[in-house]
Amino acid sequence: MKGSSYEYTTNTWYLLKYTDLSNNKFVGEIPVELTALSELLGLKLANNHLSGGIPENIGNMRTLISLDLLGNELGGPIPPSITNLTFLSHLNLSNNKLSG
Repeated sequence: MKGSSYEYTTNTWYLLKYTDLSNNKFVGEIPVELTALSELLGLKLANNHLSGGIPENIGNMRTLISLDLLGNELGGPIPPSITNLTFLSHLNLSNNKLSG
């Protein structure tokens, strides 16, 4: 509702299932707080200006089906914990500076 303000508490974040934050010109590192969204099924952060590495605890997001980090400036090794994402059927890490 226009002009309304809503507060999202830690009790409501479990309701979030898919989020597409692509093409927003975000800069900096991927917020580690995103990895606490343990019920998230899809995360799309494509085509921003994110740098740094993929958070090591990305593997805590065990329900992820789709992870799209295409077209950022991410670097360093792909964290081994990504293998914990056993439901993952779509992974796009292209056009970054990742290794491993």
